[in-house]
Amino acid sequence: MQDKKVMQEKNSPRNIKNDTESFTDYELVAAFIEKRLTDNLAAFKQHLPDIYEMFKEYSEEQYFLIYDQSGNINLFDRLNEKVIYGENPVVECLDNFKKYSSSPIQRPYIIGSGSNELPDEVNYLHNASLSKIAQFQHEALKGLVEEISVSSFFKQEDETLQPSNNRILPQQINLMFIFSVGLGFDIERLSLDYDIRKLIIAEPNPDIFFASMQLVDWAAILDRFLSSGKYIAILINNCQKDLVSDISHVVNSIGRHNVAGAYLYSAFFLESYQEIFKDIKSAISYSYLSGYGFYDDSRYSIAHTMGNIANNVPLLASNRNVAKGFGQSKFPVFIIGNGPSLDDDLEFIASVQDKAVIVSCGTALRPLVMMGIEPDFHVELERTAHVPLWIEQSSKGVDSFSEMIKNTIFIGVSQVHPRTATLFNRSGMMLKDIESGSSLVYKVLKDSGVALIPRLAPSCVHTAISATVLMGYRDFYLFGVDMGTLDPEKHHSKYSAYEQLKDGESDLYKINPKAEVYPSNFGDQEVYSSGFLPMFKRVLEEILTGWNATFEGSLTFNNCSNGAKIIGSEPLSKENIDLDNGLSGFDKKTVVTSVFDAHFSLMPEKSYQKLLSELESVKVKLGDLCDKAIMNIKPLKSIDEAMDLVDYFSIPFHSEDMLPDEDAWMYSLVDGSLLYILSIVNSTAMLPVSEKLRLQVINNQFDELRKLFIGIKEDFDTCALNWDQESRYDMF
Repeated sequence: MQDKKVMQEKNSPRNIKNDTESFTDYELVAAFIEKRLTDNLAAFKQHLPDIYEMFKEYSEEQYFLIYDQSGNINLFDRLNEKVIYGENPVVECLDNFKKYSSSPIQRPYIIGSGSNELPDEVNYLHNASLSKIAQFQHEALKGLVEEISVSSFFKQEDETLQPSNNRILPQQINLMFIFSVGLGFDIERLSLDYDIRKLIIAEPNPDIFFASMQLVDWAAILDRFLSSGKYIAILINNCQKDLVSDISHVVNSIGRHNVAGAYLYSAFFLESYQEIFKDIKSAISYSYLSGYGFYDDSRYSIAHTMGNIANNVPLLASNRNVAKGFGQSKFPVFIIGNGPSLDDDLEFIASVQDKAVIVSCGTALRPLVMMGIEPDFHVELERTAHVPLWIEQSSKGVDSFSEMIKNTIFIGVSQVHPRTATLFNRSGMMLKDIESGSSLVYKVLKDSGVALIPRLAPSCVHTAISATVLMGYRDFYLFGVDMGTLDPEKHHSKYSAYEQLKDGESDLYKINPKAEVYPSNFGDQEVYSSGFLPMFKRVLEEILTGWNATFEGSLTFNNCSNGAKIIGSEPLSKENIDLDNGLSGFDKKTVVTSVFDAHFSLMPEKSYQKLLSELESVKVKLGDLCDKAIMNIKPLKSIDEAMDLVDYFSIPFHSEDMLPDEDAWMYSLVDGSLLYILSIVNSTAMLPVSEKLRLQVINNQFDELRKLFIGIKEDFDTCALNWDQESRYDMF
């Protein structure tokens, strides 16, 4: 192997003979590379200036483009002193793509069509519409492949990133992800031979992309995409977390529904990429195509928020006239989830409950009370009527349950069913960002000190952490926040009401050991995670690091759970917890009550009539929005027209021409259902069946969307304040 310094001098593009002799292969390659790099930099400066700034004076760190006297190119790893490609990197790149194109990796979005025998009484509009749209999709699936993973609406972990059976990469592609570019010859071929509407390139190593800039005509690639109105995003970041965040930002900007049916291509791979590619694929499978919400959900959000307002449940609000410091920053806070490892920690929590603020999250309430632990706060997030039923069910078989929670303060997000707050002597509510009911209240009461609070979802644990951080607590300990299980046979505490569910009901919560596997918080074990838990874990890690950044590192998060290791927290076993924090002069209950009263200080009852008046205005504006949507749904004659209509609902539909900025929150009423339906349409459009069949199915799907908009207009006008009904639930 040649000395790297000699190699750099020998192979520098600037080391070109300045004479009249015939150019050698070496000189021609050097000249080509310098010209290609210059042209690409100019193109990036014009179209993607951030990339230009990154590479205008770039110096490689580990990977270098090299070439010999015969003009043969390769990629050299200086750290390990080896070349990356074989004898012919060009052929190697093209062969890699050829192999992929004959068995491409796709992210399908296929949901069960459900049963027409038992209509969903809770989410009656959304699920009825989604079921019909899914039935149309299944018409296109018949006979497509011998075996296909068709997951139910509630088991999205079964939707895998999988090679397509017996089919090739289609000419028309709505969205493609490319992971690392390598030398890029295959990407150049891909851009020439395929009609790709949206392309997202994720590059974890700037050295690799810089090598491609010296060989590939990125200027032509950019021109092909941008001149024809197509979309291209090139994301380069050697920080794993930031690259995933960048991808998420782009996906959200173009619409998460585009991920449905997307193709994924790994143009280049290094061992160091393994974890980041796993994170990206996990985000695609569990984050981008979940947590949409839907119309009925959003309508309940408004109805339940209005119910809590009518019941005068205090709102979290900023009030500078009220003192908020009561020494709470010194108190340790136990955030209690209901993971299976909680069972091993209940005795310890009971023994130190007088020395820490105990926060019960959702279904963790029963195990705590059963073991004689009196929560200081109980937190709920979900809006459906099963929440008060679950709390009441939790009391069965537990002596003095009602007495035990008498002094527990309930904190809920505004959309929680109004009867939940009546089960506690004291209650408070928070307004959540991107939530219909909260947004309505914020529009009317924003001058009263209320705010739309971020980081409250997607589980009660997330809500509890954000609520207590905002109340001034700084020292946190997580128990039962497992985000998975060491034993796939266990999914929650054995003392919780999950053990009282009817036969078959608990199957919905079983952990799939073939889904995600994470390193354990303690020791060297495997933690199995499936369903929504991988997404919960990812968001929790973002929330912990986010709050710590907000408060400039002044927060301490200790993970005492024997579950998955959680980034942003420090593993700490209960044996090593030191609660001797000099709080002997403080009365915990007095501090907890004073802190709550100071922060949940806005009594909203007097605003109810004003909110009712605003709600009448919302009915009119939402009706107009639905009418505009209905007018734009027309018969489609090509897949291009279908994709154009999908794009219309993604961008033009959300313009000021439809709703002014002050009313843009109203999109939250329809966007959830819209995203589900557009995801199915996208996935249908990418199926390897005839265009005639795809068009027939997609036209039927859009016609069902038209009917849904008609139903939303009528339903909201007459049922905007109707609560979810407890009689609809029969789990126990």
